[in-house]
Amino acid sequence: MEIAANATPFAVSRMDSDMRQTRPSGTSESGGHGGASRTTRRGVVQAGVVGLGSLTGLAGCLGGSGGSGGGDLDVETLDVGGSPGGAVPVRPDGRVVFLDFFATWCPSCKTQMTNFRALAERFPAVHLLSITWEDDQSAVRAFWTRHGGTWPVATDPQMQTGQAFGVETVPTMLLFDSEGTRVWQDTGLASVEAMADAIEQARR
Repeated sequence: MEIAANATPFAVSRMDSDMRQTRPSGTSESGGHGGASRTTRRGVVQAGVVGLGSLTGLAGCLGGSGGSGGGDLDVETLDVGGSPGGAVPVRPDGRVVFLDFFATWCPSCKTQMTNFRALAERFPAVHLLSITWEDDQSAVRAFWTRHGGTWPVATDPQMQTGQAFGVETVPTMLLFDSEGTRVWQDTGLASVEAMADAIEQARR
């Protein structure tokens, strides 16, 4: 199956208006302060934007996406909402997989939460997993509770998943069929209908 991508790889998206101002170093959505390592990692992502700043037209918050892999990766989920806690495979064998890369400070990611909740209810057999590269677990828990997350959410502060799948943008959504082939991806906001149609195609 061929990839149906609405986003151009490695293109910088149009940033939401309240993202045009840099968040103070180490500050989470809830106003708390994380460690210096989180600031450094965010700086790495933002540094990629500097070199790509002339490209526009996507609705994500930062960066671009491309590449593939990650079949053997596990991530640590948080025990909050419908998230079980503990290690889970990023891309389990034999299942349709929908990955959501997000950040608690990303306005588009907040908007998407309602859509993902609808997908989780409609497609319970699909492995839906949200991943953030932030290391402030309290901020992620607060975000998940505030926005009604009902599926697994994982933190990946070492950005292994981003490297494995070539993802640099939040939000980015990746869809894999049961054979592990990436069949759809999008960057920015996607409607429930568009994502559901893609999942239906991946299940065939």
